[in-house]
Amino acid sequence: MTIMTKAAVTAAALALGLSTAHAAGTYTLDNEARILSGEAFGDAALAESAGYPDPELVIQWAARLGLSDGQVAAATRIRDAMIADAKEIAPDYVRLEHELHALFEGGRAGSAKVRALTADIAELEGRLRFIHLDARLRMRFELTRDQLRAYNRIKAGES
Repeated sequence: MTIMTKAAVTAAALALGLSTAHAAGTYTLDNEARILSGEAFGDAALAESAGYPDPELVIQWAARLGLSDGQVAAATRIRDAMIADAKEIAPDYVRLEHELHALFEGGRAGSAKVRALTADIAELEGRLRFIHLDARLRMRFELTRDQLRAYNRIKAGES
């Protein structure tokens, strides 16, 4: 089965005038393992670019951010819930993506089946995206303004 590479998806998105952040949230074989493990696959890029912190990075940078034990515990709960919730949905999402690719590659794609599959995929992708965006929303409220500024400086490569 041939699945578009990340570079091909990005090129196609750019050709259509879409942002690369949108392309990053698109299913590819390269990000399938990330999806199945419950990790974000570009679906939270909007929140990240607006300064909403990734719980995993908050945990990694806890000392640099000056997090309290309670904040580390909150970040861990948020991250663990995000991953658990995403892992529940991910296998169905990946299975449907494989079905869609197989229809086209096998020459069996028809409007009714493609419409149904893409609707189901979109629903699951929306749920996955919400899980990752909501985790960043919740994470933002666990940090102080100074910690958020520090997070964004670290993320931007500053010290």
